Formats: sequence, C-alpha cells, structure tokens
Amino acid sequence: MSKAKREKALKDGLQSISAGGGFAGLIKGAAPTDQAQSTTQAPKAGTAAAPTYGRLCAVVNIELQRKMQVIAHRHSLTFKEVLEQAMSKAVAAYEEKNGVITLSDDNKDSKDLF
Repeated sequence: MSKAKREKALKDGLQSISAGGGFAGLIKGAAPTDQAQSTTQAPKAGTAAAPTYGRLCAVVNIELQRKMQVIAHRHSLTFKEVLEQAMSKAVAAYEEKNGVITLSDDNKDSKDLF
C-alpha cells in the first residue's frame, strides 16, 4: 500500500471514529456510519427517565477488551452498549448474592475532610 493510500485510510478511519462509528470503522469490511450516535436518549412518554451517563477511564486486561470489541462489532453494537450489559449483569449477580446496593444521594464535599 502506498503512503498516500495509508494516509487516506487513516484519515477515513479517524473520521469514522469522530462521526460516532467508534473503532468498528477501522475494522476491515465495517460499514462507515453517516452520523454520530447519541449517548443519551429521550425518554418515551409514560416511561422512566433515561439513564444518565458519565465518563470512565479504566486500566483493563487487553485481551478482554479486544474480545468485547469483537463482540460489539459482530452484533453491530457499540463498545459502550456491550460494557453496559456486562456491568449490569455483574451488578445483578452481586445483588442477588449479597443484597441490593443502595446508592446514597449524599454528595460528600472534600472541604469537609479536614
């Protein structure tokens, strides 16, 4: 592959990622996406509010990460969707064994530490 073709492939791949296609756009044969995917969805009438999302940075086993990326690609899902399902199942299994986890609404302020 010539240098120009490599540069074009990289540029196209980066555009696919920035357009919401994630890393699937870099996988050979993956269809590019035309528009960005929304990270939040508006709730439907008569349903509970959509979950809120936050950013997460984690150090993970590379082999497990790559396998989850393959799962996402094979099922035309985003990595976020696969990770969210895995986390949901892990929390459900934990709660079944150890009881329901109750989240506190108390926002601790670091100013109160000292």
